[in-house]
Amino acid sequence: MNKRIELLMEIIDNPRPDAQVIAALNSYAANGDGQLACVSRACFIRILRQFENRELTASELQAWATRLLERNEIGFEFGDEGVLEEAVFQLAHEEIYGEPDDVLCQHIEAMLERRGPDRAP
Repeated sequence: MNKRIELLMEIIDNPRPDAQVIAALNSYAANGDGQLACVSRACFIRILRQFENRELTASELQAWATRLLERNEIGFEFGDEGVLEEAVFQLAHEEIYGEPDDVLCQHIEAMLERRGPDRAP
């Protein structure tokens, strides 16, 4: 597998990536090569559950979401402007939506249920 793709998958799957992973990924431009990795609904829900189970702090969840949005080569399962990208945006932008908390997570889960993989966006 391509090293860049491995690094992208690491920051998607791991909300607490090693600093060396971030540094290695930052050696690549964040745009220009198209979508190389994708955030799946299942992965997003797994990360959200870690927060709900208090395995992640609000700041860790927010930092994870911000990292995803900063990389143009990361796509989202339901496409541009889909429910997953919208949910990640909400988690990353505390100034608009507040710090991630149980209420915001419940709102996001409701969005995912309404627009899941077997429903039209």
